[in-house]
Formats: sequence, structure tokens, C-alpha cells
Amino acid sequence: MTHSLLAFSQVFPPFVGGSGLWMHRLVNAWPGPVATLCQEHPLSRAEEQQGKNRIRRIPFNFPSWAPDTLTSLKSYWTAIRALKRKIRSVNPAVILCGRGIPEGVVTRWVAGRVPYVNLAHGEEIVACLTSRKLTALLRYSYRGARLIIANSGNTRRLAIQAGADPERCVVIPPGVDASALGQPVAADPSWPIRPGAMVVATVGRLEPRKNQVGVIQAVAKLVAQGKDIHYVIAGAGDGRPVVERTIADCGMQAHVTLLGGVSDRDVRALYHACDVFAMPSIQYGPSIEGFGIVFLEAAAAGKPSIAGTAGGSCDAVVHGSTGLVVDGTDIEAIASALATFYDRPGLRKAYGQAGQERARQEFDWAIVLRKAHDAITAAIS
Repeated sequence: MTHSLLAFSQVFPPFVGGSGLWMHRLVNAWPGPVATLCQEHPLSRAEEQQGKNRIRRIPFNFPSWAPDTLTSLKSYWTAIRALKRKIRSVNPAVILCGRGIPEGVVTRWVAGRVPYVNLAHGEEIVACLTSRKLTALLRYSYRGARLIIANSGNTRRLAIQAGADPERCVVIPPGVDASALGQPVAADPSWPIRPGAMVVATVGRLEPRKNQVGVIQAVAKLVAQGKDIHYVIAGAGDGRPVVERTIADCGMQAHVTLLGGVSDRDVRALYHACDVFAMPSIQYGPSIEGFGIVFLEAAAAGKPSIAGTAGGSCDAVVHGSTGLVVDGTDIEAIASALATFYDRPGLRKAYGQAGQERARQEFDWAIVLRKAHDAITAAIS
């Protein structure tokens, strides 16, 4: 039987983000009729058809997930009215919510007998656990859901802590285009990468939890010991001034390159140009790395990774097999991991090959999307 699906997500392309990509992939792969209700975007029409997906975009801006400000109350009211209309017009068999809050909360208020499924990413749960009011709202959402799909084991533990039924909470991480990422792409010849240096790469927004600053400091320690390392960072963000200041303070101008925001092709080229991918994430306030799809992308390109112990990155990187997992707050630990890969190129190759095989066997989009479809179908049957 083919079920119709209504996706309800504040974050949806062209908005950039792993959670939006995950939702977009799930919607596009759904075998039955699909429709999407999401946040308006200045580059997109309010109503549009993308293949079989009928998209409706609405004002959906929440300064606070708690309905305690005029703007939040208006956003909740707008979402409630729009979701009611969408349910009446498409008569979905299931509603897929981008998060437990605010989407899951609104859905439980208005869905009636229509079952719904929540995606869980981790960061939103940590934020809610800092407030009794938000925790209560998230618990309300989780306890009405037929299924919660967590992107990592850590996210599942957080969801259960927030009130999710363990029997209804499964781990299905997002996937990668393993085959395409495995095909080499030439790096831009203008990138100032020194021949012979061990190239370390990070792909991600310039923000504290991604911890580019920690990697710069670790690279500086190793360069002072005579190791030839070049660190290339792809990504934009509000944290760029701090990153630039750290480069200057450490005297690493000749050893660190900031590419800024780059195309998907250049991201793929960087994965193939580097020797090691490093993003030893940390928890910064309520902000954590829920999973870390970039680790799988690097693995699909055959590269080992250095991840952080905070959040769910240890599900993406298997310590001692596809990379090394360290405490991202410990600069010496990051430096030690980098030194291990610098001194042992054979280990880099072995971990890279193991990661690439794992990406193909466990995380290719076709495999992941089938698991998600089967789990959702079983939950609503």
C-alpha cells in the first residue's frame, strides 16, 4: 500500500542545513503522494510544485519556541491555521515533522487522528532541556508521536531523557551519495596548498562548536615541532573574525587557508585533496553536533577523520577504525591525533579505506532512505 505523506518543517531547501537536507531527501524518496509545508524563503514562491511535491511556504519565524512572545504566538497561530488547511487539502496518511518543537507541538495540537513522526537532531533537545517549559512542550510532542527518528545514539538518549518512549525511538542517521563522493575531483589550482604538506580539512560553518579554532591551535603546536601541515577551512559564518584572530595570534598565516563558502563541487574536491578531515566538535552552550554528515562525506572520499566526543559524532566516526575521536576541548588531544596521522601515513590509508567501505555499506542514501521508509510505514500500520 502506498501512503501519502505531508512534510512539515521550518528548515527546508533552499535554506541550508543538514536537517533540511535530511527532510528533503526523505520527501523526494517517498514512494507515494507528498506535500510540504515549510518556512517562506525570499528566493522561492509561496506555492510551487517540485516534481510530485506540492510545496506551501508560510511565515514561520520563532524568536522563542515557547509561545510567550507576540511574534511566537503569531507564528504558532499561522502554523496551526496553515497545517489545518494542508491536512484538509491533501488528507495525508502520515505527517513527518522536521523536529519535535515547534513542528511536532503544532502537529499534535491539530492533527487529530492523523499519525505523525518526529525527526530528532540533538541540538533542539539540548536547548529544550535548559527550560522546564520547553521540556514540557517537547515531551508533549514526543508522547503523541508514532515514531521518533533520531540521527544518532546520543540524540536518541537525549530524546528519551526529554520524555520520548524508548520503544518508539529509533536511530536512523542521514546518508551520503557514497558512489559520487568516491569519484575524485581536481582541486582548484588557485588554492595555496603547499606540495608535500599533510593537508587537514574542515567543512562547516565558522562557529564555536565546529571548533576550527581548536584545530588551528593544535596545528600551531605541531608546526612548532617541525611538522609540515596545511589546514584548509571551507565554510562561512559569524565566527570568522575569531578564526582569523586565532590564525594571526598563532602565526599560522602560511599554514591555514580560509576558503569561505564554496560550491558542492569544491567541497568534494577538498575531501579528495586533504589527507585528514578534522572537526573535533565541542558543546557550546546548548549547541552540539547532532551527528556530523561531513564525516561520512569525507569517509566516502576515502579519508580518515578526527571527531569530538561531544554530541553524536562518535556514531559517524568509529574510533580506531575509521578515524580518531578526541575531547575537542583538549588541544593536546587534537594535536596528538593529528601527529598520529602525520607520522603514520599507512594508518591514514587504512582508516580511509575502512571508512569508505562503511559509508558504502551502511550510509548510502538508498540504504538509509529504505530504512526510514520501512520504519515509518511500520509505525503507522
